[in-house]
Amino acid sequence: MKTVRILEVRDDEVLVEMDSGVGKFKMENPRLEGFPFERLNPLQFVFYRFYLLEDAGKNVLVVAPTSSGKTGVAMLFMGGRGTYAVPTRALANEIYQNFVRVFGKDKVGLRTGDVFEEVLEDRDITVCTYESLANGLRTNKSWVKSPFVIDEIHHIYKERGVV
Repeated sequence: MKTVRILEVRDDEVLVEMDSGVGKFKMENPRLEGFPFERLNPLQFVFYRFYLLEDAGKNVLVVAPTSSGKTGVAMLFMGGRGTYAVPTRALANEIYQNFVRVFGKDKVGLRTGDVFEEVLEDRDITVCTYESLANGLRTNKSWVKSPFVIDEIHHIYKERGVV
């Protein structure tokens, strides 16, 4: 697994530690179709530069502080298709609303314990709770699409039990 760590951000440059050493990169601002923001923040740029351009299709783990742009990274990773799983219904509803604003209501579906859309198979993206994803995987539901984003992964073995 490749490890990339942001060491410093200055103006339009980012200093990055990689397995092969330390490098400084000018933060380009590519126009990405379907991406909701005009500019990539440093975390999104590093993901774009070191994952999308070099290792697309491989698994990735993103560890970053709150409000650092991880949902934007997830949108880049998913490329407009996939399953986004979260621990709670409240967070699922919040992420669903964000994705609907970006991709449109006809592209995004929601599946939680209390909400089930019958037409999820027709949606490109499904936002769901961990339990809904686990049930969908066990029963081979067609609304479960890869790639998978597991948000707040540290909650999987918490008080709600093993999923």
